[in-house]
Amino acid sequence: MSRYRIIFGPNISKRVRARISYAYRVFCAIYGHSVVNDHSSSSAITIYYGTPAFLPGVMQDAIHIPARYVERPLSEPAPKLARFLYADEWFDLFYGVDNLGRPDWLGEIFEWISSADEISQEGRDAVGRIPYEKSIFSRQGKTPARPRAILAMAWLEGYLRYGRTKSKLVKAPSPVEGTDHFVIASHDIDIHWTQQWRWRERLKRQLKNALICPLESRSASVLISSTARLLKSLLGMRVDDFIPSLLLAAREKDFQSTLFVIANSVHRRDANYQLEQLAPKLREAALAGFDVDLHASYTSIVEKCDLRSEAVLLSQCTQQYPSGNRQHWLRFDSHHKLFSEMERARLIYDSTLGFSNQVGFRNGACFAFPPYNFMKEEACHFLEIPLAIMDRALLHASRSSGRSYADLTDDVLEESRRFGWGGISMLWHNPMEDVYVPRAVNEIFWDRIRDKNTYREKWVSASAFLAASLARYQAAGLLQNVGVQNTETKPVTLHAQVANY
Repeated sequence: MSRYRIIFGPNISKRVRARISYAYRVFCAIYGHSVVNDHSSSSAITIYYGTPAFLPGVMQDAIHIPARYVERPLSEPAPKLARFLYADEWFDLFYGVDNLGRPDWLGEIFEWISSADEISQEGRDAVGRIPYEKSIFSRQGKTPARPRAILAMAWLEGYLRYGRTKSKLVKAPSPVEGTDHFVIASHDIDIHWTQQWRWRERLKRQLKNALICPLESRSASVLISSTARLLKSLLGMRVDDFIPSLLLAAREKDFQSTLFVIANSVHRRDANYQLEQLAPKLREAALAGFDVDLHASYTSIVEKCDLRSEAVLLSQCTQQYPSGNRQHWLRFDSHHKLFSEMERARLIYDSTLGFSNQVGFRNGACFAFPPYNFMKEEACHFLEIPLAIMDRALLHASRSSGRSYADLTDDVLEESRRFGWGGISMLWHNPMEDVYVPRAVNEIFWDRIRDKNTYREKWVSASAFLAASLARYQAAGLLQNVGVQNTETKPVTLHAQVANY
């Protein structure tokens, strides 16, 4: 691909330069471009970010991106989106277009992937999370199923290639030949059978599920399943023992997943198991090619601000320091707290940024990206793998929209495939049993896996995705220390055989 350098006009502040440079590097990572230092003498295409009045004479051959991004306090929400038609595609733009019909592509990308608008919101839901109602999608009446950041990138790539001579949106090339799209399959292990699970606690859990889950899902299949599981518990039979059957299904259907495991169950909303009770099954999963990563506990961020101790607990169980994290209940109250703890724990990726009751792209991104650190004005040193669809969120989204599970899922996947190569996560807690969601929701998971080859799509673990894509980010000057060492003593192990599954 191409080699680019970016030069800024003299009227662009240091803070804005840092933010636009970040968006530029993420764009280059997704499209496979190499980033050249702006003072380098090596040959590279020059991008000039600024206003035409300050365009130096020596930069007349540079590709000009109009500087329309406006810096604002972190407490101030994003501007109202305006619609603009280009290449038969409707765009929602924060900063509009200049007199030549050009947006500030990099400013638009930054607004989406930096979480700037979310950071400005103060309200929290009953769990302590930023509620969907506070999101820009709900406030401005926009669907989250459109990955607006990749649309801005596709337009920018077309502009870099063709200027204004051709109205064209360009798809990002995959980093792996023969694979057009990556989905990171995942399962949050909130409940699982253990030998040490006391009969009384097991019965209490199943009785609770039998009363609550059918009411929440309004599903006959969940009612039947919950009742059957309650009867099995009364008879002393195993329930929620799904990891072995999941491993078998993965082998038969040619996919691999990431298991997110709670390492420290102290809150009533944490897991029913203690980590050591699940250790044999976790080791079996790791041998089968699954990742075993951290499902940080309910109080890990909001109350404790401590991911590192839980990561250490998990490493003592698995003999492998975890690579990534997803917050239990997707619970965090501050981006800065979550991002800081991710870096302090020296984790490589997070997969928390998704919706608990909607499907789609919370950051407008159908690709993985390092979040932005507003305190340091630089990219974070880990990758965010967006959570695009969760089983229970799909249930709620279908109910609120009146649309089918299949249509909602296909909208998200098709939008991701159109201009990107994936790097999004799908979460099904327990696709083997009708525990929290109806059978029809679980069938969505299996049907999309069955159809993956139609789209030259791979459903892989997080580490396999990292092995396939990490070089892209590093060539763009991001995540420079990732993949070398995860802690002071334990190297990161990545599955390099992504092409084999």
